[in-house]
Amino acid sequence: MNPENLPRHLQSVHPRQATSEMVREAKAQEATVREPRVRSRSLRTLPSWRVPAAILVIFVLIGGVYFVATQSSSPYNSSTPVTEMCMQEGNFARHDHATLTITILGSARTIPDEIGITPSCMRPLHTHVGQPNQIHIESSVPHEFTVGDFFIVWSEKGGQPFSQSQIMGNNADATHEIVMTVDGVVNSAYQNYAFPHGTEPTISISYQNR
Repeated sequence: MNPENLPRHLQSVHPRQATSEMVREAKAQEATVREPRVRSRSLRTLPSWRVPAAILVIFVLIGGVYFVATQSSSPYNSSTPVTEMCMQEGNFARHDHATLTITILGSARTIPDEIGITPSCMRPLHTHVGQPNQIHIESSVPHEFTVGDFFIVWSEKGGQPFSQSQIMGNNADATHEIVMTVDGVVNSAYQNYAFPHGTEPTISISYQNR
């Protein structure tokens, strides 16, 4: 017989034999049997709050991993020297172009192909075959590059520095000067001129008689 029905059975079937003590013991036994069932129902309710909590923890962990991955995706920053940077084809923080012409005493000089490009590295400032005088400015991180940076990269392949006082081995003196223009306007920044974002300036450097 089910222990839960024992008190009712004693009182209805055996009323004479069922003493008050027997009924109390039967009810106590009934309460003991019911208690685990109450606990089992309460346990079944626990996943109702644990599942959303677990999902929230998973999303937080995924977000943290993504944040770390994106923050550490490039070893460079805005102050990394140009000759310590190698770019990979892909998404760039900036991708601009500029045209550079150099004239020495009336004679145009050629900007070599593949400045800043080797089998193992492509500098943020470089040139390509079949694109005469065009400088590519590509960086995986926000960065400001100057005309002087391009000449530094060029010097890795035998080029020479550029400044207000020298260009391709020619020095400014009492009878010669170096003039730089940007889109036809004289610019006195020389090697410190920063390549602009979103436009393609034409930069001309001329070593000429005063």
